Amino acid sequence: MDDVRDALYALAVGTLDYINESDDTKYGPIAREEKEFIDLVKNGNYDDVLDADLQEEKYAEIKKQGDKRILIFDTDNIPEVVLQNHSETFQALHKRCNGFAIEHRRGIARVMNEDKGLVDEVFRLWEDRIPSHYLPVLEEALILRALELEENLHQQTVYQWRREISDNYANNGRDPNEAQNLISLCSTGYLDEGNVFDNMYTDMVENGTRSKDEFKDVFSKYVDQNPFAVFVRSRGRSTDKICGDLRDKLDVIHEWEESPGFVELCGKGENTHNTIIEVRNEIESDFDGKMRTRRNPGIDQIIVMFEPFVT
Repeated sequence: MDDVRDALYALAVGTLDYINESDDTKYGPIAREEKEFIDLVKNGNYDDVLDADLQEEKYAEIKKQGDKRILIFDTDNIPEVVLQNHSETFQALHKRCNGFAIEHRRGIARVMNEDKGLVDEVFRLWEDRIPSHYLPVLEEALILRALELEENLHQQTVYQWRREISDNYANNGRDPNEAQNLISLCSTGYLDEGNVFDNMYTDMVENGTRSKDEFKDVFSKYVDQNPFAVFVRSRGRSTDKICGDLRDKLDVIHEWEESPGFVELCGKGENTHNTIIEVRNEIESDFDGKMRTRRNPGIDQIIVMFEPFVT
């Protein structure tokens, strides 16, 4: 726990230093909350830490939850420049605590979504290429993927986060299934530079004669109907239903505008692997095309590509 306390202490001191440097009153009342933040972290009696919402301008407080005393701190109230200056410390803290309990993720986003790292790189690639209503989903999906790669997030945590993203999307009057599809496409890397959608944009717009608006229309159709990927969950559809979905997509994949020419079967987590192998073996018996299997060990993922011959 000492290294956790040290990491939080660095954030608390950084916050006080920033306030003192940016305000003329220096040692006046404006520094009171910052000093209390330092004192709580350094001298407080707590058993665990939690990143959660507190009232505005309050950095931390200790609350009792069951038999434990929890230091709650709110990254939304810590100045962004402090989080950036201590981003390595903050991320190390998060990893050390096995992803300390996070009830909201905006603070994580501010740490990870600057002009460095894969989150920002991919987001910047797409922020003017796709319809704007997808951007909040994409940002959250990228942050979720980054944390999955850094830490062994429990699948229940992943599912809960995905549900929150799609619920927010639905609250804006849109189809939550679109959000779920976009999260899955992002998680598998299809929006990364040099992957499916980036290649599609290059062919259509940069090297072709299509406009950005035309690409946005095609992209929306892909997100809505998800024609080239079948995602397997640890608890979900039967093998027969997954086989049926895969066959249906294989039958029409070449009819899609700007088709990638393949359908992939994707699953994360050990509980999906047997299902994927069963589906692969079932499809292989009468599949007319190329088939390749690859693994992404960082997130315990198996992907089987089915590339049907053009008839």
